[in-house]
Amino acid sequence: TPPPENPFEPPWTREEIRRMNLGAFMLNELIDLANVRSFLEKNDEIISFMVGEPDNITPKEFSRLMTSLQLKSAREFLDDTIYDQYRNELKNYNGTEQKILSQILMTDPFNDEPGELPISFRLMGQRFIVDSYIFSNVVFDRIIFNGEKIWRPLPDPLDAMFVLGNDDALPLLKEELINYKYASQLAALRFLVDSYDTEFWESSLYNVWLNAIRALNPPENRDSLPFFMKTAAWRQNKLNSQLASWAQLRHDNLLYAKQSYTGASGCSFPYSFVEPTPEFYARIAAFAEKAENYFSQFPNDSYEMYMIQKYFPGLKNVMIKLEKIAVKELALQPLDAEEIDWLKKMLFVSGTSGAPPFSGWYSSLYYHPDDAAKGDFTIADVHTQPTDYEGNFVGHVLHVGTGKINLGVFLARAPYPESPFIAFVGPVMSYYEKITDNFERLTDEQWSELVESNKLPSRPDWVNIYLADSQGNKYEPGKELPSVLYTGFNEETKSVATKFRLHQNYPNPFNPVTTIQYEMPSAQHVLLTIYNINGEKIKTLVNEIQSRGTYSVKFDGSRLPSGIYFARLQAGAYNKTIRLILLK
Repeated sequence: TPPPENPFEPPWTREEIRRMNLGAFMLNELIDLANVRSFLEKNDEIISFMVGEPDNITPKEFSRLMTSLQLKSAREFLDDTIYDQYRNELKNYNGTEQKILSQILMTDPFNDEPGELPISFRLMGQRFIVDSYIFSNVVFDRIIFNGEKIWRPLPDPLDAMFVLGNDDALPLLKEELINYKYASQLAALRFLVDSYDTEFWESSLYNVWLNAIRALNPPENRDSLPFFMKTAAWRQNKLNSQLASWAQLRHDNLLYAKQSYTGASGCSFPYSFVEPTPEFYARIAAFAEKAENYFSQFPNDSYEMYMIQKYFPGLKNVMIKLEKIAVKELALQPLDAEEIDWLKKMLFVSGTSGAPPFSGWYSSLYYHPDDAAKGDFTIADVHTQPTDYEGNFVGHVLHVGTGKINLGVFLARAPYPESPFIAFVGPVMSYYEKITDNFERLTDEQWSELVESNKLPSRPDWVNIYLADSQGNKYEPGKELPSVLYTGFNEETKSVATKFRLHQNYPNPFNPVTTIQYEMPSAQHVLLTIYNINGEKIKTLVNEIQSRGTYSVKFDGSRLPSGIYFARLQAGAYNKTIRLILLK
């Protein structure tokens, strides 16, 4: 069907459209003449499983329509009566309309309605992916404010993260929302995605992966999380992780997903910290199981199929273990000896240090284990802007990519009493955005050359909150979530507290020392007391007036028998009790 009329080009004629439909009919006819329809449909089935359903009319749908109209020859399209009947049926045929604009299409900037996307027939087709759908609806000409179309040339990848459920993306989009007046479109898209059921998120491997990324969205209740995971810096780091994973997902699906048209210092591993996001690991396990079940139907008669059928069960097993560990961490439960030993062997089976290649289970996360020690620098073009507002061709192409990993340093509670903290280090993905001109689409090879030569564009400024340069210097502040800077944590710390709160002691169970933390939003007389299981007072830890702030108190149970104890905090009208477990 023709594109929407616009002031910049003459309308497509009836005969131009008839010629395109004749071409579609004959191309569909050639599929049968070449005896490849079943082969084509099998390919379509596999691509649908991996990426999603087509966002256009497929040969299968086209044939179904021709059969319903009893059309057997392209010559019949030359009869105006038959052709008009076909055109009417085509417009009303279920699911024929495109949902994502993915071609150069002129639209009328003065019309107060978005241009209707034409119906398109494609032999293989491009697949509907919800992130492209989001992008296509937050740029020109989908944004209409007070009856006028708003010129927004490129989307922000944060748009997709917000619509996929990460509320932390919204404050970082403040300037964009103010400038381009698209809050209503973003809200409507969020409402739509929130309504998607399990069937949608399990309909393709692409959706399963995307849903796994959604598991990293900030939880409403963060009380059970380690304190560093409550900071704005950590939450923005999670945004970075989501976007980096998404960039790789888009890269691996470039051929089929429809685009919207915008390392080693040696050490041993005495302790490892698993980021406590069990739902994320569960969803990646589901991703692996879904792929395992699908590929198990194929005969194991080649090395490639052997590797595929071996890889996904291994990935699932690792994710199941990580999920169980994360659940225990959130519940402040100790890991068993087997789990501790497994974590020590993350990089090397011996649990010691060394240089790559890695022999531990970490390398099994890669389809080719040797890739665990290699840089993975990928770039994907995700959106195209053909013209500027005046209609001049600019060919801006928005790319998203990944660069060298960053070294992350995280403070968490120590598993031993001599020191309250332990610093964990680990890799943090790096995410980039780059806009090219003249419809230039960068390849992985071009991008890798830029990475290796340190000629990359600047990172999005909202990552500056947690990044430092190689000398430890902070970067200039960028967009940040509303937060209070965390500067330290010990008995003398008086950090800002917004409400009374008594946290669960850590570690718990403990032997023989544990730490109790609480927060005071205002000055009050504080009484913190330890009782045994019979309700008998064992010790008063605090009995004084304290000012607003966050406090930490150690409780030493070395002279007490193993058992259950209770810590009770009283501050004005606030009263709360937690259970402590002493194991010797």
